[in-house]
Amino acid sequence: MEKQKNPFEILGVCESSTAREVDDAFKRLAKSSHPDVMMTMHAKSSNSSSSSSSFATTRNFQAISHARDECLAMIAERNMMRYSNDEFGGGRYDHHHHHHQNLGD
Repeated sequence: MEKQKNPFEILGVCESSTAREVDDAFKRLAKSSHPDVMMTMHAKSSNSSSSSSSFATTRNFQAISHARDECLAMIAERNMMRYSNDEFGGGRYDHHHHHHQNLGD
């Protein structure tokens, strides 16, 4: 069985990337690897249509789409963990700190 590539590597971004950076990378790659674009370019460069080339292009686009979905899911999970840690004492906002006045004896 083939080892699965890191989805961040597939998109050419680092693992600390934001969702916006992942989307931008996906859009950049999708423009050049979308099956419709590739078939149009292939048709212009040759008169013969290759189904294996079309299949490879579709698989490549699906891999990019899947990588984007995986990256966004990991980023969402990372953000959820960060914010839940903030909520329970690890964050910069202290939601449980209350100022008490000393009313005396």
